[in-house]
Amino acid sequence: MRCKNGLQCVKYYTCLTLMDKGQTDLEENRVFSRKTSDRFGLEYDELKGSDRMLQKLINGPRDDEFVVIEKGGMFTFEHFI
Repeated sequence: MRCKNGLQCVKYYTCLTLMDKGQTDLEENRVFSRKTSDRFGLEYDELKGSDRMLQKLINGPRDDEFVVIEKGGMFTFEHFI
């Protein structure tokens, strides 16, 4: 999805977080992320992390770390405990 109005795309966001996976020099991304957070009035944060969950989502296995809701289903708090 492409947004024609950037403010409309981020109106429900409060924070922009840059994830440091330790794979590249972050300085260029840090500058861009800070400018973007300033432009849209978002808090800025950085976290150390990994792409482990994204890799599991793509490659499997989809185990109990994932909550799967069938089409038309509803999720409840119990799905997350």
